[in-house]
Amino acid sequence: MTVIKSKYVQEASAVEFLNNLMNKGKLGRLSFELTRRCNFNCRHCYTNQPAGSREERTQELSTSKILSLLEEAEAIGCQTIQMTGGEPLLRQDFATIYKRTRQLGMNVSLSTNAALITKELADLFAQYPPGDGILVSIYGLSDEEYEKTTGQKGGLDKVKRGLKLLKERNIQVSIRANLLDPQPGLEQEFQAFVREFTHDEETPVNWPMKLSLRQYHDSDEANDRIKNLRFSGKEWVQRAIQENPDYFFVEMGAALCRLSGISGNKPFVCQAGIKLGAVSYDGMYKPCMVFGKSDFDIDLREHTLAEAVAMTRERMLTLTSQHPNFEKQCARCFLRANCKSCPGRSDAEHGKFDQPVDYFCELAHEEARYFNLLGPDEKAWEIADWRTRIEALRNRLVEKGVDYRSTIPRGEKGDE
Repeated sequence: MTVIKSKYVQEASAVEFLNNLMNKGKLGRLSFELTRRCNFNCRHCYTNQPAGSREERTQELSTSKILSLLEEAEAIGCQTIQMTGGEPLLRQDFATIYKRTRQLGMNVSLSTNAALITKELADLFAQYPPGDGILVSIYGLSDEEYEKTTGQKGGLDKVKRGLKLLKERNIQVSIRANLLDPQPGLEQEFQAFVREFTHDEETPVNWPMKLSLRQYHDSDEANDRIKNLRFSGKEWVQRAIQENPDYFFVEMGAALCRLSGISGNKPFVCQAGIKLGAVSYDGMYKPCMVFGKSDFDIDLREHTLAEAVAMTRERMLTLTSQHPNFEKQCARCFLRANCKSCPGRSDAEHGKFDQPVDYFCELAHEEARYFNLLGPDEKAWEIADWRTRIEALRNRLVEKGVDYRSTIPRGEKGDE
């Protein structure tokens, strides 16, 4: 059995290390990027490759290797496998991978565009329910909008057929509206779509997407296209509130109340690499699937999954930033956990995991200004009375019937 050497323990097996290190518990969720290939060619996508790419297919993990990794995941206590891509249903062995995951007792969370769902796959999902549901991304409600975003003619009809097959079998489905530029009046139309194709009564329309650059640094042309699709912070907020300002106020206001606080010079403010992990299409273990190729990668052809999780977890617990802009801004910013400028997106933007991303920083600041947490020229890392401002926002939410009395921002108990 492989031995992991650590500053926290003198000697322990990889599995023992996972179970004991810092009392962090088991790996809750493991994301599997089954492929980067996709049947759509969305103009905003940060990862997709052509569906028929022979080069991509040759780099993907074999069926036997994936099944072996699933058995390893179950052995170290993983509870949920998130199957993602690209489009995971493009793999010819998807049914085998899915069925084995459920037979091992792990839940599946499947992210798909639903266009490739067949009667056979729908029957499989009925026989072995996912456990954690199927998340379907929708890119518009008209054929024209769908084709403009995905690059595929007739895509919406294929998605509808797939959703109908799932609903007929009472499969748990959640729909996420990934809209580049949602227009006024969309809410009622979208809710009617949700009721027609799922068992939900309604699902909130996503605000305009916050767009990340290509995670594998593989296309300057695609990055330029994505940058041109991005809204400024003010434009983003205007579009976010145009359809349902009350929903935006409650949901975003609640997030600001729950998550605001000072986190210091630790780049990760989530559970990435601690209770969450990811396996890329080519067999690299990493803290989360937002990362493409980076120095966080651990080759699962050379290490067991238990070893990779243990090494990543130890690094996450001790990792600090050395970037001067991070120290000046992010480390002191009370909006940090609400900002999308995470290490993975920073890596996509700059090739460095701890350099602030101006685009996401601007979005976070404009959201805060909407809630009167910041003045026009104020920067969140310069605010000393942020706790008072968050408390005022809590009171406004309570006046609307939202109770956040138990919400305590990080930093108020001296853990700054």
